[in-house]
Amino acid sequence: MVDLAIKGGKIVFPDGIVNANLLIDRGRVIKLTKILHPADKIVNVKNKLILPGLIDSHVHLRDPGLTYKEDFYTGTMAAAAGGVTSVFDMSNNNPLTITLKAFQQKRKIAEKKAVVDFGLAAGVSSNTLEEIPKLAKAGAIFFGEIYLADLTNLLVDESTLAKALKIIKKVNSIAAIHAESENICSSLFEIYKKETKDPLLHLKTRPNVAEADAVFKTLLLLSKEKINTRVHFCHISARESIEILEQMKNKLPFTVEVTPHHLLLTADDLKCMKGFAKTNPPLRSKQDQEALWKGIRSGLITTIASDHAPHSKEEKESENIWKVPSGIPGLETMLMLMLTMVNKKRLNLTKLVQLTSENPARIFGLYPRKGSLKKGSDADLVIVDLKKKTKIKSDKFYSKSKLTPFEGWIVQGVPVMTFVRGQLVMEDGTVYGQRGYGKFLHPQS
Repeated sequence: MVDLAIKGGKIVFPDGIVNANLLIDRGRVIKLTKILHPADKIVNVKNKLILPGLIDSHVHLRDPGLTYKEDFYTGTMAAAAGGVTSVFDMSNNNPLTITLKAFQQKRKIAEKKAVVDFGLAAGVSSNTLEEIPKLAKAGAIFFGEIYLADLTNLLVDESTLAKALKIIKKVNSIAAIHAESENICSSLFEIYKKETKDPLLHLKTRPNVAEADAVFKTLLLLSKEKINTRVHFCHISARESIEILEQMKNKLPFTVEVTPHHLLLTADDLKCMKGFAKTNPPLRSKQDQEALWKGIRSGLITTIASDHAPHSKEEKESENIWKVPSGIPGLETMLMLMLTMVNKKRLNLTKLVQLTSENPARIFGLYPRKGSLKKGSDADLVIVDLKKKTKIKSDKFYSKSKLTPFEGWIVQGVPVMTFVRGQLVMEDGTVYGQRGYGKFLHPQS
């Protein structure tokens, strides 16, 4: 007798799809079998797909300090609703997660609120480099985002970056880079700052070359200094960046992330939706978008993450584009949008599992405990109805941020159940997960 048997579904692995029953006991996958074994609970998912739960390696849950935008409870409910079973929260909170004290405070908050499992990134600043070993020992999932442009008071110059990368290498961790050039972005802002109405001004101050320059300089630093730190480039968006990374992909230890909004939206959407679609890096051209899809096909791009960055509706509706904060919510839409791309033949299911489950788990030291449905793995999974259609409606979000540039989109492919360690946390759009059920995740050796 096991705790749970999920029968009748097709289990999607990174290397293929298997018709089998999934047996779960004490929160772990026990067996895949053609024969149904006795279980305390049997769930029939006939004609549906069973995917490993998504690992969203890039979210901003705003807790502590900005909880009017989001917190660990609402954000992880949004995750459960979207088929995401683990989230990695970034460090730009208030206080910034750049000291051991702030990290421990944030962990306590999250442990009381989280519905799904969570990892915590630690920040990097010029004044707190000595904290990096302490933060690594405390379980930081990685160090980032390391901002190379004027986005927050976590701005890091080239000298600090070099020092930080060396320390991060010593503690066997990863540096997650937000690649935009401070010199280029700030210089262009000075030119355009008196104009306030045109939503494309944001793109003009953060052009392709700003991202490509930061990518190139980071890779040059790794090569020149022979640092060899593992680097993860967040939300790459420009075709020039893709070209540079393709040239260096077998020479340096880096991985590459993209977001659904950069894969599916362009600057034309920014023009139409104004502040609602403002994000960093900005939405770009159709040519940039196609370069990202090419990067997925070639294997250069290793993860898809939401960069869930919620704000209030009032903030996003400002007429002054410079006062509109950058970022959009994405936890509840990411899987549906990517499944729609599966139905449109732009992506296959096995590749989707690699990009959203297996690869993040491998990169950040959680595999095979996470990102897998093999024997012994945590029973984190999402049941998907690939044929079901629905309309994206932000007023139905569990996130506090009731807005999305994907408002009204018809998507095909919907998560209908989410399990975290064998526990049902979402069914048919209703989240049942309990505060504090989510566990803290730290990298394995």
